Amino acid sequence: MKKLLAILLVLIILAVAGVFVARYVLIGYANPDFLVRQMEQTWNCRAQVDSIEVRLFGNTGVELQGVALAQRDEYADKGTPLGERPRLESTELSSSKVVLEVAPGDLLKRRLNISQLIVEDLTVDTRILTDGTSTMERLFDPPANPAPDKATDPEVEVNLAETPEPAVKEEPAAIAAELEEVDTVSADDLAMSLMAGIVEIRNGNLKAKLESSGSLLQIENLNLKLTDIDVDPKKLAGHNQANFIFDGNLFLDSRDAATRYINMAVKGSGTLNPFDVHTGNADPSWVCDLIIAKDSELNTFPILEKLQAALDKLDTEGVDLSGITLRGTLLKDAETRLVREDGRLRLDKDLPLALPDTDLVFLNGSWLESGSNQHQLEGVVKASEELTHKIEEKVDAYLKKKAKAIASPEVRAMILSPAMEDGRISLHFVSQGDMGNPKADIMTPFGNLSTVIEEGKRAINDIKDALKGLFK
Repeated sequence: MKKLLAILLVLIILAVAGVFVARYVLIGYANPDFLVRQMEQTWNCRAQVDSIEVRLFGNTGVELQGVALAQRDEYADKGTPLGERPRLESTELSSSKVVLEVAPGDLLKRRLNISQLIVEDLTVDTRILTDGTSTMERLFDPPANPAPDKATDPEVEVNLAETPEPAVKEEPAAIAAELEEVDTVSADDLAMSLMAGIVEIRNGNLKAKLESSGSLLQIENLNLKLTDIDVDPKKLAGHNQANFIFDGNLFLDSRDAATRYINMAVKGSGTLNPFDVHTGNADPSWVCDLIIAKDSELNTFPILEKLQAALDKLDTEGVDLSGITLRGTLLKDAETRLVREDGRLRLDKDLPLALPDTDLVFLNGSWLESGSNQHQLEGVVKASEELTHKIEEKVDAYLKKKAKAIASPEVRAMILSPAMEDGRISLHFVSQGDMGNPKADIMTPFGNLSTVIEEGKRAINDIKDALKGLFK
C-alpha cells in the first residue's frame, strides 16, 4: 500500500517537470511520446498517455488525458513510439484525466505550491501479495531493460534556436536525475518542499485480489480529498502531514465470487503522515474517524462463520441461542476510529454494529494485517432485550418441565447469569490467526459458555437429588 501514495508523488514530479523547464523544452518535448518514454525509462511498466496540455500563463499547470500503466512488455523495452503500438487493453492503473495547477513563482524557490491536483476516474486493478505488497507496486521498480533515450538521438529534431543559455538548458537533466527512482520511494525524491491546497481523486474504482485468502476487495465510487498538505523532506519531524476526507462503497467477495461477504457504504476523515520520519521512506500512517452507513450489509466471512458455529454448539437442552445471528443489515450508522501504523490496521475505538436482534461489537485494540492476513480480534455479541426475554422464557419452560420443584428466576439466573450484562445476553469472543481459517471461540467471564451451562445443569440435578432425599 506504500506506493499508492507514491503514485501521486510521482505524478506530481512528472507534472512539475513539464512546468519547471524552459518554454522551448515544453514546446519540443511536452508530448505523449516524450512523457511515456520518461515513464518507461524510469519505471518497470508499459505506459500510455493520450494527450498532454501545458499552460504557462494564468493558472500554470499540466493536463494529461488517458493515462494508463500496465505490466512491462516488448514495446516498452524497445521504446516503440506510441503511434506504432496497439492500445493497452488490460491495465493495472488508469485515469481519464489528471490535472495539476501550481504557483509558478514558488518553483524557482524549490517550493512546490499546488493549487490543485485532480485525478479523475482513477481505476486500479491489482493483486495484494502475501508479503503485503501489490503487483501494482512492481510497475514503479526500475526497469531491467530500459529503452534508449531517443530524445538525445540525432534522428530526433528539436529546434533550440531560441534557447536561453546553459543555466536553463541544464534543468531537464537535473529533473531526469530526480526522476530516476530507486527501489523505495522517499521524501528526498521530491527534492523540494510541498505545500498543496487540494489533491483529489474523483470517482475512483479500486479492485484488489487478496492472494492470502483469494478474496476480492473492491472500492467503488471513491472520492478522496487531501487538504492542507505540508511536506518538507528536510524537516519531516514538523512538516509531514495532510488532512483527508473520503467516501465510497466497499465490497468483499469470496474466492469464487459466489458470496458477497460485505457491502458497505463508508465515509471518513482524518490525518495522514506520508513518510517515515526516521527513514524518510514512503510508509504512510494515518488516523481515521470512520462511519459505516445504515443499511450496509454484513453477510458473512470466515471469522463470523466460526463464531456462528461456536454459538450453534452452545445450544443445549433448555437453552436456545439460535436467535442470535451475526449477519444482516445495519440498523443505524456505526462509528469507530481506525489507525494504520507499522503495516497494521488497529481499532482505536469500539466498533458497534447494530444488526437485527443482535449487536456485534469489535473492541478497541483489535487489529489485522491485510498483507499477512493475520488478525487478533476481541468483541462482544449482545442479544437485544426482546431476544434475551425469549431465551429466558425458554429456559423457564424447560425448568418447569424438568424441575418443577425448584423452577424459579433464581435458578434460571444460575444458568444464564455468567452470560448476562445489563439485562442482555452478552457473549464475549476472541479470534486470531489467519483470517481465512481463524481460531475463534465464544467466552464468558467463567470460561466457555457450554461448560458453564453444563455446570448449571449439574447443579440443578444435584438440588433435585437433595430434595428427593428430604422427602424419603
